[in-house]
Amino acid sequence: GFEKLVMDADRLGSYQKILGQGLDMSKDAFAEDAYEEVAPGGHFLGSAHTMRNYQTAFYEPALSNSENVESWEEAGSKDMRVRAHERWNAMLESYVPPPMDDSTRAALQDYVARRKSELPDAWY
Repeated sequence: GFEKLVMDADRLGSYQKILGQGLDMSKDAFAEDAYEEVAPGGHFLGSAHTMRNYQTAFYEPALSNSENVESWEEAGSKDMRVRAHERWNAMLESYVPPPMDDSTRAALQDYVARRKSELPDAWY
């Protein structure tokens, strides 16, 4: 259904972020300074590299949920399918058709009617 389309579009956003900016092979992208800064057994969350990059390093998908289980349950235990359905409905409710003059609208409706009449009957 349309939920799958919404989920696919959400996933494509992450691909666009990764592939659209190109592959960064710099020393900063590989966080070389962070490896030198953080001692064995330490963590990278407080490193200078993390602080410089954390706000732009990740794509935050609209449908994925990274909350802990308790927070997720308190928020209604909505899985991705439910969130996609809600997003789809919100998109439909907020849709504003583009402006179109009457002659263009009539020509478009005539074209669709002609094409439908040329096609055999189908489930759609």
